[in-house]
Amino acid sequence: MAHMRSIAIPTVMCLMAALQVMGQTAPKASSHEVLKCVGLDGKACTWTQVTDLSTAAVSGESTHKALATFAKLTLASFDGTLKCEQTDGTSCTALQIRSLSEVAARLKLRLVYRFGGAPDKR
Repeated sequence: MAHMRSIAIPTVMCLMAALQVMGQTAPKASSHEVLKCVGLDGKACTWTQVTDLSTAAVSGESTHKALATFAKLTLASFDGTLKCEQTDGTSCTALQIRSLSEVAARLKLRLVYRFGGAPDKR
């Protein structure tokens, strides 16, 4: 019985590791990018605030050329994480996010963009 346990435990561990590897998918290029919206009070933006920001960004296309291909901004999580999309369905560019930050500032909101775990200080 003890011999059976010494064989079974490593076998189960190998099977568990194999199942984890099989279940993984290739990470997206933007998997380390996080865009969050916060109010002046430091709290995460609400759905209404994000909708207002998205509407203001679309109407501000004429003043921000980078937003010409901007499509929409949605609240991806209640912690203020945003999903930013261009008209072709791809993620927004850094230049578009900077333009959105300017629009957000007029609405008394702040966008925090992190790439690779480090905040963008620009």
